[in-house]
Amino acid sequence: MSRVTLLLAGLTLLIGSVPSFAQGQAPRLLDLRIVTVKPNQIDEWVGLQQELNAAREEAGLSAREFWQVEIGDLDTFHIFTPMARLGEGELPLPSDEAAQWVARVNDTLVSRRNMVLRIHPASIPRVDGKRYDFAVVRTRVAAKEHMTDLVSWYAEKWYPFHREQGSEAMLLTQILYAGDGRTLYSVDLAEDWDAVNAPPSLPPDETREFLAEGALYVEHASQILLRRRHDLSP
Repeated sequence: MSRVTLLLAGLTLLIGSVPSFAQGQAPRLLDLRIVTVKPNQIDEWVGLQQELNAAREEAGLSAREFWQVEIGDLDTFHIFTPMARLGEGELPLPSDEAAQWVARVNDTLVSRRNMVLRIHPASIPRVDGKRYDFAVVRTRVAAKEHMTDLVSWYAEKWYPFHREQGSEAMLLTQILYAGDGRTLYSVDLAEDWDAVNAPPSLPPDETREFLAEGALYVEHASQILLRRRHDLSP
């Protein structure tokens, strides 16, 4: 067994299970890790992630996608890893080298949050071969007793409308583990700045009316813009 494979085996139990993704099988879950890195140690953190990417590739595990906050806290990264099921890809006990790697990563971090997201079937898939450079992530926390209403609004109105308009790469997810289960993340991918700034499909008044209907079921809402890190993503 190679050094890099031993490293990966140890990392699995130290920083949570590293999920695998069967070829040809659509992922239904996402492992999401949100980390804020010390500003003067971003280069070191990137190098450590590249080491882990190489280890995952050698072990045949799914590639991770890295996105960095574009406006606001620029030292914060979102790392998405597709999963087919919880607990997938668990490996043997950690090695000393793995423990050292984790310690080095921890030294570069200000904070870290891990969670598992469930992908809703209403999501609109990406176009194969297309490169997306930006992601608009909208967080919606459903008001108490209105989770079903909010999900239904997304699944039966918002996403079907955009599908009819020819929209692509719109992902709807719900926190499944390690967070508030009333939280939904909608992730809209965009190829470039022009796509990010494109006007809505509906006239402004109709857009506001459409969104107001869904807002009835929302307790808290926020939005961030992420930029894909192609040096760390496939």
